[in-house]
Amino acid sequence: MLAPWWWSIVSLSLVASGEAAIAVCRVSETAAAAQWRLAAGAMTFCPLVALLGAKRPQNRAWQFIVFSFWVILALPAAQARLLRPEQLPIVHSLWSWFLVVLMVVGLTNYLPTRFWFAGLLAAAGRATFHWQYLPFGSQFAPQQAPLCGLALMCASTVAAAVLARIPRRIIDPLDRLWLDFRDQFGVVWGLRVAERINALAKMSGWDARLGWHGLSTSASGPGAQMSPGVKTELAKSLGSLLRRFVSSEWIERRMAGLSPGHEA
Repeated sequence: MLAPWWWSIVSLSLVASGEAAIAVCRVSETAAAAQWRLAAGAMTFCPLVALLGAKRPQNRAWQFIVFSFWVILALPAAQARLLRPEQLPIVHSLWSWFLVVLMVVGLTNYLPTRFWFAGLLAAAGRATFHWQYLPFGSQFAPQQAPLCGLALMCASTVAAAVLARIPRRIIDPLDRLWLDFRDQFGVVWGLRVAERINALAKMSGWDARLGWHGLSTSASGPGAQMSPGVKTELAKSLGSLLRRFVSSEWIERRMAGLSPGHEA
């Protein structure tokens, strides 16, 4: 999650510094301000794209794709600045709907997790900040819309940090490990990992299934006891998969029963 967090910090810093400069220079209603806001606001989608490439070892090279994605998304602002400096950026309707799709993907990735509230704040912040460029928005957005959008996005980051430190009331270490991973990486990677574990369990003949809420057996629901041998093999397999995303120390803390608040 290091790359998505860095993209979040950089994008919010860029938007905040831009809004501060616009306020100091009192150029809120100018074409230059609109061009900057579109270019800086486009970077707020980069954390989501960075998350999609969070698996090692390609996670580092993936950041060049994230940067290229930002360049493409900010292209209307660059075109306006270079070709029509005194005019507002022109965003095609397909471009507008693409922004909506990105917002929906970012929201749905975290809605079924403990970070659903932070996801809602982030989606609302992006929608408010980019309101004049959305299909259902208006070109004449309220003057305070960018500041409100920035405030909502900052609030989502704070909410995510606070929620991550709340300890879970789960006794089983494997369930704790799975739920922490699922919540941090969201639906996209959570479902992929669960699919891999369940395919392995079926191939190996284990009476176990990894569902959205934890491990279960065919005999009973989540939290049911399974044979120690199967559980040991599941722990090894799940740990092996998760090491493509997180460190061994991250896994060991969950398996030892430590809450996120104990992490350095």
